[in-house]
Amino acid sequence: MLRYSLFLILLSYIGGAYNEDKLVNLTIESQYDALTYLNQYGYNPCADSTGVLCSVGFPSLLKDFQKRFQLNITGILDDGTRQLMNRPRCGNKDSPVSLSKKSVASLGQKWSRSMLTWSLRNYAPRIHPAESHRAMQQAFHLWSQYIPLKFTEVCPECSPNLVIDFGYAYHGDEFPFDGPGGRLAHAYYPEDGRIHFDMEEPWTIR
Repeated sequence: MLRYSLFLILLSYIGGAYNEDKLVNLTIESQYDALTYLNQYGYNPCADSTGVLCSVGFPSLLKDFQKRFQLNITGILDDGTRQLMNRPRCGNKDSPVSLSKKSVASLGQKWSRSMLTWSLRNYAPRIHPAESHRAMQQAFHLWSQYIPLKFTEVCPECSPNLVIDFGYAYHGDEFPFDGPGGRLAHAYYPEDGRIHFDMEEPWTIR
């Protein structure tokens, strides 16, 4: 059975962000399925266009996906590409491969303070609360060694900057979880600070 590490997933979100359209858990079999996947995860610049004529060919979108994940860049929905698309993943849209460092910096998706507080509101049923806290503390400590942010744990009622929550399906935002497999977690852009994990996943701290 697949197990997902709280430690690694949290590292992928600290200081990061999330803001997506509603997504569905897909099984990628056909080109149509793959196009839906690419639209949902941010590979089609025309997917969110309104009132503007826009068209990008499927092979071009697929090549961007293959380039990002270091697959053979063919523009064809081959077995390797299909297999990767069918793996469970987080709900974040992938940023365009073509974004430069300057473009990313211009997005303004960063914290306005360097000292952040965090709190763990509830727990994964398969992991002891004390182990959950240790995993989170290790993740924040490791991340703070590489970015100019410091993290301090506080109580859930202390208005933390980052709130880590486990939830089922519709859990209080517009992005419901889909049960075991598929979408594992999601987070929001600064300075929102919400980090949500799907409670139905087989989480582990290893």
